[in-house]
Amino acid sequence: MTGGSSASRDSGHPEFELLVESARPRFVAGAPAPIPHGLDWSRVLDRALDQAMVPLLHRRLAEAGWEGVPGEVRSWLGDRSEENRRRNRLLTIELLALLDRLAAAGIDAIPFKGPVTAHICYGDLDARPFGDIDLLVAPGDVRAAIRIMAGAGYDPLIPLSATQRAAFLRHRTEYPLQRPARGGIVDLHWEIFHRQFCFRLEPDQSRMRDLRLAGQPVRTMGSEDHLLVLCAHAAKHLWVRLEWVAAVGWLVDRDRGIDWDIAESRATALGGRRMLELGLALAEILLDVRADRPPRPRDTEVEALRDGVLARLREGAAPPQDWWRFYLRTRERRRDRALFLARTAVIPTIGDWRMVDLPPALRGLHYALRPFRLLGRGIRGLAPEAEDGAPRS
Repeated sequence: MTGGSSASRDSGHPEFELLVESARPRFVAGAPAPIPHGLDWSRVLDRALDQAMVPLLHRRLAEAGWEGVPGEVRSWLGDRSEENRRRNRLLTIELLALLDRLAAAGIDAIPFKGPVTAHICYGDLDARPFGDIDLLVAPGDVRAAIRIMAGAGYDPLIPLSATQRAAFLRHRTEYPLQRPARGGIVDLHWEIFHRQFCFRLEPDQSRMRDLRLAGQPVRTMGSEDHLLVLCAHAAKHLWVRLEWVAAVGWLVDRDRGIDWDIAESRATALGGRRMLELGLALAEILLDVRADRPPRPRDTEVEALRDGVLARLREGAAPPQDWWRFYLRTRERRRDRALFLARTAVIPTIGDWRMVDLPPALRGLHYALRPFRLLGRGIRGLAPEAEDGAPRS
């Protein structure tokens, strides 16, 4: 499951290469290599923050005995890693409490991303930063789950009128809540991805798995579905974080039980095969991790997407403003690309509802107003994430 690619090694970007070395699974990395001399440590730390790599960088330097690392860098990384550890533990405890509350009310909730990704991919809750909790419930349980969470002190993250809230629940696929007293955010999903992205992944109940978080049993989706979620989530956010590549690489390297026939067939059925292949290609070229499966036919579009992501990660460049072009290229089916554009053009967003709070009898006008708002501001700034906030995990 390891490869011999050295394409990611670039003496012109030593700070980036240190982060890449930190992202590689231990089985691949072997004995820690010496820390390069002459590093711009300010750049290293800035890039580690931007690419969610602080915990893995801290672990990599600690394993190398901190040789050649300035004391202030070691102190800064130790402080940030400890903050991450405390935040992750608090969110994990909160997740377990919410699962208990929901289960007591007869609501089956599936946790994913956040602490689940940390455990499944790295076997360590502290190995990646996460800022929220993601829970998936059945559509019929959404309103009951919101009431239960309100009883636990959670309020809507986005202030909405009653009319706006009804439209939100009807057209969106997740409802963000926050607990001001604790600072935690919960994204309550009834579908994993927004309908705009045309990737309706429902967990395969026959492949569900049990794990233990903080000593308590938790049931979540299987590794094949988890891998698809990782790749699709990163694709819709343009693969701007090296840690997302690391999570894919560690999962592929650690979990020898992945059924590649199932993973590939599910990705193909959902029109997400190119997103899966892009994630695997990035893990191979950057981390030397290769999926344990027969070689697949060459896909020049995957190679072009991979090279573009790699160049941006190396340079620390901002993601392209025409985010929608990148996402369209990650989808192999023409109908998914057409649906994505159509839904982007007509489905109202939070910004649309809050700009004009229409009465129930006139709510349909939001669909008519949406294209004009796109023309006014430009499609490139109107992804759901552009209005709801940056990805948190």
